[in-house]
Amino acid sequence: MRPWGLFRGCRLARMSDGHYCLLRDLGPVKGGRGMRHREVVVDFSQRGIVELFRWLIHRKKPPVT
Repeated sequence: MRPWGLFRGCRLARMSDGHYCLLRDLGPVKGGRGMRHREVVVDFSQRGIVELFRWLIHRKKPPVT
C-alpha cells in the first residue's frame, strides 16, 4: 500500500473539543436519517500524533525478494 493511499477520500474536520482530525466517510448509517459513519484517520492532538508515529515505526515492511 502506498503511503498516500491512506489519505484518499479524507477531509480535515474540527472536532467539538477544538482539535482537528482527518476523517474518511464510510457511508450512510442504516436508519440514520442522513447521518453518516466516519472513521478518524489521523487525530491532530498530542495523543493522536504519538499514536501515528508509533504506528509508522512498528508497521511491518514487505518482504524483499
